Amino acid sequence: MTLLKDQIHMTTHREDNGRIVKAAKDAEGVFHLSQEMAFLATMAPSGYVATLMDFVGAVEAPHGIELTDLGDTEEVTNTDELLTHAIHLLAWLTQFRIHHGDLTAPNIIIRGNKPYAIDFGESIDLDAPPTRQSKRPEPDWFHLLQAMEAHGDPRRIIRRWLAIRESLGTASLEGKSLMDFGCHEGYMVALAAADGANALGWDIDQIVCGNARTRWAELPMTEKQFRLTFLHHDIDYFRRQSMKNYDVGLCLSVYPYLIQQLGEDHARLILAKMVTNFDVLFFEAQSSGDGPGPAFWGDQAAVGHYLTVFGNVEQVCRLTIAGRNAERITWKITKN
Repeated sequence: MTLLKDQIHMTTHREDNGRIVKAAKDAEGVFHLSQEMAFLATMAPSGYVATLMDFVGAVEAPHGIELTDLGDTEEVTNTDELLTHAIHLLAWLTQFRIHHGDLTAPNIIIRGNKPYAIDFGESIDLDAPPTRQSKRPEPDWFHLLQAMEAHGDPRRIIRRWLAIRESLGTASLEGKSLMDFGCHEGYMVALAAADGANALGWDIDQIVCGNARTRWAELPMTEKQFRLTFLHHDIDYFRRQSMKNYDVGLCLSVYPYLIQQLGEDHARLILAKMVTNFDVLFFEAQSSGDGPGPAFWGDQAAVGHYLTVFGNVEQVCRLTIAGRNAERITWKITKN
């Protein structure tokens, strides 16, 4: 038996039989173990937690519990797979109304590019009367995504989303709606859904929409959400649709392609429609020399100036694009 943790209220040991044993030192430790048992039972269908094997004492007051040993964190070999699993983990927490409260790197074990959450002893049932303050007041997505970013974020999905979420300034997106125009494989849409939003992704590419449907087919939904939806239609279909039911819009690295396909005049009409109908629009575009960036955008400052005719403009994120000697800024646009 190997001692892993000797804390104020309990001890944690690793046994040779492939189990983790936690033992309470006092009444507070008993409370933490009862909390852990309850939340592990609730989260068991997710597959993102250890399995409770046995306990000593009463269910309401366990003096010790035995869990499957998840092992030690492994090196990440596929960051897309890691982020996909992390989003699913967040969605399960949202569905079961659980605030882990300390979903930082020490409480995450990564095996096979899959994050497992451990140590639910101080977690909170969001539907129960509060009995104590959370160990960390920030939302679970804030800490988990930061931990995932430390393992690599080559497509810069996490950094963009963290900036967008912090800019929105809400503890949860429950009751909100989001549409991602040009969603590609739907990471942003899934992140919104995992945070409780009604989320829709739209893309002209049938293949990427199909990939998105496959990747997020098992994402759990709360009762208050619509089903996570991905649509592939042409631009004319999009122009005919009303977007008034969506609180948040995303248009990230898509607009220069609209200019190429439709011309700048028609692209501006679509952008104006987005700003008019969404409560807030997050916009990012390539400037000249960065992929399809148009010649009239010499740099990102020119992009920001271009947007000022549509509404109030605020910078929320600046990213360096590796291998292109370029940068992109994510802008927040709200109606004047």
